[in-house]
Amino acid sequence: MEEIIFPNQIRMIRRTRGKTMKEIASVLNVSLSAISKIEKGYRRIDEKQLAQIAQFLDCPKESIFVVEQTSQP
Repeated sequence: MEEIIFPNQIRMIRRTRGKTMKEIASVLNVSLSAISKIEKGYRRIDEKQLAQIAQFLDCPKESIFVVEQTSQP
């Protein structure tokens, strides 16, 4: 499976849903350190993990991505 690394909004979404890093780590079967790195965009996740995160946070996968605004002249 292809790995995905990206600036993301996982931490913000997780917090607004009242979820903990421990809960999401349990869902993905990874360490708290790994979740911290994922949330900061330093650690790669695969498509399956992205789907698991989106399902756990009850949000579409697309809402996890950070969309940078294009600068206007």
